[in-house]
Parts: sequence; structure tokens; C-alpha cells
Amino acid sequence: MAEQPGFACLDYEDISQAVKRTWTICTKRLIGAIFGDAAMRRAVFKARHRRFARSLPRLILAYRTGAMRYGIFTLVARRDDRYRGVHEGG
Repeated sequence: MAEQPGFACLDYEDISQAVKRTWTICTKRLIGAIFGDAAMRRAVFKARHRRFARSLPRLILAYRTGAMRYGIFTLVARRDDRYRGVHEGG
């Protein structure tokens, strides 16, 4: 995907294990806020916020099952001669 606009991939690091806890923490905080704050309760039931709230369990499940990954790509412009051929086979 990155090659088409002119980039070469130098590296990829999967950091899924480091970020998957984020969604559990967000869910716990949201539940606490819903029970403790009337304004938050009202906000969560508005359509745009409700969609986010419903997505949290899905995100947790996606990370736990491996259906979703979080990664960092290191890309460079192909025209940069210092990196030419690194992932192009030359």
C-alpha cells in the first residue's frame, strides 16, 4: 500500500500487546463516568457518542482474538538514494 505513493517500508513493529489494555481501561473509565456523572450519561446516549461506546467491547475482542493489530511502519521516500533497494530487492 505504501509503495504505490512512492514509499519503501524499512521496518514494521507490532505493538498490539502494548496498546490492547488501552481499550479495557477506556471501557472501565466510561462505565465509571456513566454511573457517576449525569452529564456523561446524557452524552453517551447521543448517537455519535453511543457509537463509540458500543465499539469499545468490539475493540477489546478484536485485539484479544488477533483480528486487529496495531503497528508502526517506518517508511522512506523511494527517491531517497540512501534507502533505495532496501525493500525493493536491489
